[in-house]
Amino acid sequence: MNHELEAYWKLWWEHSKVIIYSVLLTAVPSMFFNHAVVIGSVAGGIVAFLNFRLIALQVQQVVDMAPEQARIYAFTRYLVRFVLVFLLFAILLLRKDLGVSALVGAIPPFFAIKLWLFLKTFIGHLMSYTKKKKE
Repeated sequence: MNHELEAYWKLWWEHSKVIIYSVLLTAVPSMFFNHAVVIGSVAGGIVAFLNFRLIALQVQQVVDMAPEQARIYAFTRYLVRFVLVFLLFAILLLRKDLGVSALVGAIPPFFAIKLWLFLKTFIGHLMSYTKKKKE
């Protein structure tokens, strides 16, 4: 693995930890109250982690393709990820022993990275703004 890809996967792993933390923050407290939320959180975390991994692999493969071929490839991979998430949500909702509670537990891992990147960027902008304000 060359040096550029090593840095890429290091960054990927750093952001993947956010999914793991969100699963732990959702599942551990729920263990004492509702086991369906725990199951949903773990299942959602696994699918979110897989989804994030598939995006990372897709980015690497699309870089070397022609634009039209890359567009088609990216769209088909998006559909695969979309169907995967839809199947998870459908299974969680259709199981009588899990239901909506499991779906509620499955949602946070999907938004954890988006929220983390937003907060990281927002705090960075606030810090640079206050630094400029002091100067």
